[in-house]
Amino acid sequence: MKTKFRGLVKKESKVYRVIMIDWIYKDIVLCPIGLIITEPKDIPVGATKNFNFKEVKLLPYINIKDKNGKEVYYNDLVKDTKANTYTVELDSKGGLYCLKPTKKGAPEKELVMVKEECETMGNIEEHLHILIPNK
Repeated sequence: MKTKFRGLVKKESKVYRVIMIDWIYKDIVLCPIGLIITEPKDIPVGATKNFNFKEVKLLPYINIKDKNGKEVYYNDLVKDTKANTYTVELDSKGGLYCLKPTKKGAPEKELVMVKEECETMGNIEEHLHILIPNK
């Protein structure tokens, strides 16, 4: 299994694709998510941005895809077939990824249900307007 990340630039509340992490100098190279890259030579000049670790929150891929085949990452917002919304979070007790309802009283879902009946809407930081109208 290959480890993948997205990077949330805290100042912008915007999520990017992680191209490279330099663990020694604590730098992260990011580019827009929609950019299709198969090899490093495919990256257009000026398409990447460099940040230090303090500026970016790394969001790991949780190795699950939604019902449409889209990759699901930590902090993603997902919607089920009944329009209930959930965030992908870490369970504080077991250290496993789980779905937390965004509204009180919404039914809890097991993470395995994402593959069968949930659709990824994107990262919660970029889609707060869905949860908080007027944002």
